[in-house]
Amino acid sequence: MKQFFYAFLLVAAMLMASCSKKDYVNVIPHDSIALMAVDMKNMELPQVAVAPNQQSLPFLAGMFGIDLSVPVYAFETKEGNIGVCAKVDDVEKVKACVNDMLVKQDVCTPLTQRKDFLFSVVKNSWMLGLSDDALLIMGPVVPSAQSQLQLQMAKFLEADSDKGIKDSPVFAKLDSLNAPVKLVAQAQALPEQVAAPLSLGAPKDADASQVLIAAEMKTEDNCLMLHSQAFSLNEKINGAIQENLKALRPIGNQYIKEASADDAAAVFLNVDGAKFLDIVKANKSLQLLLTGVNTAVDMDNIIRSINGEVAFFVRDGRSADWTMYAQLAKTDFLADVEYWKQSAPQGMTIQDHGKNAFRVIGGDEKFLFGVTDDKQFYAATNDSLVISEGRKNANPAPQSLTDKLQGQHMAVVVNIAQLLGPQADLALSYVQSIFGPIDHVVYTLSSNSK
Repeated sequence: MKQFFYAFLLVAAMLMASCSKKDYVNVIPHDSIALMAVDMKNMELPQVAVAPNQQSLPFLAGMFGIDLSVPVYAFETKEGNIGVCAKVDDVEKVKACVNDMLVKQDVCTPLTQRKDFLFSVVKNSWMLGLSDDALLIMGPVVPSAQSQLQLQMAKFLEADSDKGIKDSPVFAKLDSLNAPVKLVAQAQALPEQVAAPLSLGAPKDADASQVLIAAEMKTEDNCLMLHSQAFSLNEKINGAIQENLKALRPIGNQYIKEASADDAAAVFLNVDGAKFLDIVKANKSLQLLLTGVNTAVDMDNIIRSINGEVAFFVRDGRSADWTMYAQLAKTDFLADVEYWKQSAPQGMTIQDHGKNAFRVIGGDEKFLFGVTDDKQFYAATNDSLVISEGRKNANPAPQSLTDKLQGQHMAVVVNIAQLLGPQADLALSYVQSIFGPIDHVVYTLSSNSK
């Protein structure tokens, strides 16, 4: 009987010890506006002991005592702070890594205790917090706000499951995705240039916090492929998004062949213009882009006339040259050009530029537009960018890239070096530290949410 009692106590002690081990995911706040999971065991990270870029995930991969058999998570809080958390496998090894190696490399300050947790400042800008279960890095933070961030991180590190993100719809959606890197984020958490095309279909009255983007990311042929879908936790808004996205049809090869290796960015669609115009009008960013053009020509009427494939190219990120092509169902708007000429704003003129071709000059706008004999609409900042009979693409985009675009319901291609120019090196160093060699980012949009 005594032996049974001792055995019972031993088993109970083991159970209590295992139950006291908290889930490291609970440190991520429940109301985070963006959440990313990185499957480190399936990522080919650079072979470095400790990455010099303290913001990159290889920084964690190079640390001892971190369990990389489970995902590393990155998140953004509603206050705008960025965080990364990883599971601690051996807290003593993590302590030794920080105090015995990283401090000597001048990467961070020695660990100091506050409440029940250890903290270090990484490169004067990021706060590292450590518990027996999780390693949490947050920032960037100015020195005067580091103490306040420590207190906030301490609350996250001691949080139970009811305060963490694991039981949230955002985490459930993330968990349903299947890719080495996956993301769920409110549209407001993404850069506007990214959020605008990926949130297509959202109704006009939907707040940016109510529209979410789910994305699966992987690398292929030096491209970062980001396959996304827009959705909402609000049933009414989600229904509107899915209904609106039915206007997007599979992309063919009409304009993909016009893509150049020198393009900074390109967008491809296949739409019924009348239905697509409603989507454009609901998207504040796209509406803003059309405002300037609409002062000279009735772009709404032109979009209504489209039925087929559409392409928009930013030919150079620095010169801002652009081109648009679209297949037309009708060309009735040409009859309105004479009225557009007469009603052009002061200082702006619309001149004839050939058969069914016109040039807009004045104000902040300078572009040409027209219709070809086979009912294709074009607009461009200069003549050299316009499709013409017998014209050949001098430097076509690689087929390994263009093959990825056909059949998608929307595709956005970004050439990082061309778009960002001198700032590209910093962006590429961060992206490549996680994904390896990358030349292009390709966003594709699913027409429905699973």
